[in-house]
Amino acid sequence: MADNPLAETQRESAGASTFGKYNFQFHWALCEIIEKHKNKKEYALLIEHHEDVVIADSLDAEEAQFEFYQVKNQKAKYTPASLTNRQKGANDTLKNSVLGKLLSSCINTTYEDRITTIGLVSSSGFSLNLDKGLKLDVIKVGDIAASDLASLTQDISCHCSPR
Repeated sequence: MADNPLAETQRESAGASTFGKYNFQFHWALCEIIEKHKNKKEYALLIEHHEDVVIADSLDAEEAQFEFYQVKNQKAKYTPASLTNRQKGANDTLKNSVLGKLLSSCINTTYEDRITTIGLVSSSGFSLNLDKGLKLDVIKVGDIAASDLASLTQDISCHCSPR
């Protein structure tokens, strides 16, 4: 096809960026379950149910434990401030921060004690100070420098306390 007959300005362009975000979530989740499948582990995958990605380690509802992930495709690296930033929503109420959303779907729930992993995945990475100058693909709480960890803890505590 030499010329695209639909090559005109689109009425709406949000669909393409939304698709890119979901496409990243889908491919990240697919890589996770391929790894579990290779290791012959049982799993169930849930997309956009409580979190962007939830992975269960069993098909037995009574026994299953869960991994909860926010999976973000964005340009900027996450900083301690951007992880806890709360933007204004409707009627000047504050929306949850990225970490606030993740924690709110995990704590004070009937399944809280069955969650084994809470993770935030970012296509652009993180700008956090790590102890001992580590370079990691997976950052655990114990790897974050005390100053950044204290800042994150303080900001989350402020957002969670009643006003």
